[in-house]
Amino acid sequence: MKKTCFIIICIVVHLQGFTQSLLKGVVLYQNSGGKPAVGIQVSAFGANPQDVYTTSNGFFVLSFKAKKPGEKVKIILGSTDEKGKNIELVNNKQLEMLRIPSNPDDDPIEIIICPTGQKDETALRFYEILAKATKNESAAKKDNIEKLKQESNQETVSSLVAQMDKLSKEKDAALNKLREQAEFIASINTDNASEIVKEAIRSIEKEKDIETALEILNNLKLEKTLQLAINKKNKGEEEIREVIEGYALKVRLLSAKLNYSDAIICFEKIIEIYNTTRLDETELAFIYGNTASVCIDDGEYSKALEFEQKSITIFEKEFEPNNPILALAYNNLAVIYTHLRDYGNALVTQQKALKIQLQSDNAKSESIALSYNNLAGIYLGFGRIAEESKAVDDKMKKILKHNIITPNSYIIFLCDSLGGYEKALLAQQKALEIQEKISTLYNENLALFYNTLSLIYEHLKEHEKALEAIKKAIAINIHNHGLDDIKVANNYYNQSYIYFGKNDLNNAITYGLKAYQIFIKKLRTNHPDLEISKLVLSIYYNKRGQQFEQDLKYKMAIEDFTHAVELSPTNSDLNFRLGQCFYYEKDFQKAIIYLKRSQQLVITDFFDILNNSELGYDEKLFEYLNLISLAYAKNKNFKDSKLCIEEMQKLVPKIGVVYRNWAVYYIVQNKNDEAISNLQKAIEMGYDDLGWIKTEESLDKIRGMSIYKKIIKRLEENKKI
Repeated sequence: MKKTCFIIICIVVHLQGFTQSLLKGVVLYQNSGGKPAVGIQVSAFGANPQDVYTTSNGFFVLSFKAKKPGEKVKIILGSTDEKGKNIELVNNKQLEMLRIPSNPDDDPIEIIICPTGQKDETALRFYEILAKATKNESAAKKDNIEKLKQESNQETVSSLVAQMDKLSKEKDAALNKLREQAEFIASINTDNASEIVKEAIRSIEKEKDIETALEILNNLKLEKTLQLAINKKNKGEEEIREVIEGYALKVRLLSAKLNYSDAIICFEKIIEIYNTTRLDETELAFIYGNTASVCIDDGEYSKALEFEQKSITIFEKEFEPNNPILALAYNNLAVIYTHLRDYGNALVTQQKALKIQLQSDNAKSESIALSYNNLAGIYLGFGRIAEESKAVDDKMKKILKHNIITPNSYIIFLCDSLGGYEKALLAQQKALEIQEKISTLYNENLALFYNTLSLIYEHLKEHEKALEAIKKAIAINIHNHGLDDIKVANNYYNQSYIYFGKNDLNNAITYGLKAYQIFIKKLRTNHPDLEISKLVLSIYYNKRGQQFEQDLKYKMAIEDFTHAVELSPTNSDLNFRLGQCFYYEKDFQKAIIYLKRSQQLVITDFFDILNNSELGYDEKLFEYLNLISLAYAKNKNFKDSKLCIEEMQKLVPKIGVVYRNWAVYYIVQNKNDEAISNLQKAIEMGYDDLGWIKTEESLDKIRGMSIYKKIIKRLEENKKI
């Protein structure tokens, strides 16, 4: 008796009023011209008899009693053929959604197999073709951009550099996804594929490229084929499905090139076909879910939410409330809500998924561990929202005080943190407890779980534990994906955040830069994750720049503030700090450039005030006028200096610093008497910064004068009092 291994296939069954339902099918070898697979064991739970073997023409019949419409059936396929050769299933994904037709004789199911290992060999062959095509295309575009850079002026070079970054990102991301796309192509059975799909696959193999295949699969040709199929009375549905297969192949090729927007368009066309021709609604639900997944890859989270909700609406009609497919869909929906920071809906949805999993899965299953990990991420989000709400509340009150916005704009996010970080830690520890027992050292989920754990520990201010966890995640992801992968970038980003929490700004910038450099290669230019990475890195540079500034290390501060401004050019506070440091370094021309830019931004940039400054608008304007009036004076631009000092007097007529600036204005023009007079007025009005008066270089001209010495003596006596 030969030893048999089994391949499990999930099939959804519809009964149409029969006392006994028949499932008829045929098992064929892939790409063999329709060669039947003889002597293959086929069985199913609930079948009577449970085991049958395929006949000489590959056919089999299974009978079922007491099965309800829509009930899932597990088909079991033997692992060897009649000659004892090992086989593997090819079209397992298609069979997962299969239903018994009302007339099984008219539409037998088709199971496609191949010798074990053949599918992997074919996938590897397609992978090499796709990888070569992607690299060649990237190299050609890079050469073209380099030529344009040589021919362009300075103004357009920055745009071309951005194009180069985007091109590099697209190439790397496409290479990461090629294996999945190659496996899809390898699973296509050309014996019964549409002519357009056959032609596309032949072109890929013949030309070792995908461009011709994409031309073959152009939307106009597919649309024309679709209309012919719709108008056809006989075999119309079969040909419609062939068109869908063409769009599905195109989706894989476009995704491999990181062209997610066009991939989504193809999915939307598939959805339109299903809705127009009223094909199987459960299949449509899976397509909605796949479309949502591509939208997530593209950072289009609102669109992803729309598609996933449509998927769930169908699943909830088709399946019992405890069906694992619903659990998976709820899990995906919770992930989308988390991306959208809608943690309330994310929590409710994730708890639905976990409830189903705990009822139907092994308590130590990987899916349950993932759900606990997702719950930890949601609770982590609650904790963040609670912190942000308090911070926004405090700063909004300051802004309202200075009439920057109307009370109607005063929106505070009210959030019950639910003990967010503590609950997150409990959920994450549960996830790791399960995962560490069932997985190997370099399991993907372990990397994900350690990453989440590091964030939780960081928010709990346990920095060393956070670093220990994130380093484990990085080690796993580098081992599995290499140094230049998006998962590694996300880990580096979180590692930088931990170092920032420790006030280790050097390491925060080091790992923030590592993350950012991968993000600009892997993500589209306006991807939200890339934007956040830029903002956070600018914050790191800003904080270290402020430390250098406080230590009077202005050149080092200028370097950091310059990086910060490059990352966040519209941030008025950063431009001001950079201008201020140039002033201290006596580069007054550059000081004026950045100070003027900061003032142009501050008028309209409400969020810059909200997030980066403790000052209201009037104070910020006064601070700007104070510094730029001095810079203008020292740069010999006396007209503008005078205008700025006059504006200061309008804002605050009776303040000593205004007259101090008049003193500088006059002394750089060698009008010493006017300078002394205004310096005295400044002191009479309460200006008492003895350190500034003693060190301000422009006052060197009058330090030997007796009146200056009297001013110093008076201030020193006042300090003693």
